[in-house]
Amino acid sequence: MIRKLVMALLCSIGVAQVYGQTISGTILNEKSEAIPYVKITLKSNNKPFLSDGKGLFQIPVSNLETEVLIFSAMGYQKQEFPILGKTNLTVVLLEVAQDTKDVVVIGYGTSKTKELTGATSKVKGEDIEKTRIVRAFFG
Repeated sequence: MIRKLVMALLCSIGVAQVYGQTISGTILNEKSEAIPYVKITLKSNNKPFLSDGKGLFQIPVSNLETEVLIFSAMGYQKQEFPILGKTNLTVVLLEVAQDTKDVVVIGYGTSKTKELTGATSKVKGEDIEKTRIVRAFFG
C-alpha cells in the first residue's frame, strides 16, 4: 500500500515538473492600453488560451526556453513571441489599418457590403443621438 502511495506521489511530482512552469504577462496596444480577451496559442501544441478583461494572462508551459506564444486579436496583427526563458512578458500588439467604409457589423461578425445579401441601411451618429434611449443614458 505504501509502495503504491509513493509511486503515485512520484508520478504526480513528475507531471507537476513538466507543466509546473508558468508564463504570465500583459497585452497592450501601442498607446500602452490593455487589450482584453486576446487569443493566445502555444505553438508547440496549438492549445488556445484567452487573456482576461484587463489583458492579463497566465499560461502553463512545458518548456520556458523553447515555447513560442502566438497572439491574435481582431483589429491587431497576429504576432509570435518566443518566451526565451522569461516568466513575465509585456506584449505590444500593432493595430491593423482597415478601411471600415464598407464593413457591416452583424452581431456575431463583420462582412463587406458587397458580400451581403438582403436589405441594409446606414445610420448616422447624429440620428442615434436623437433617439430617446440615447438621451436617457447621456441626457
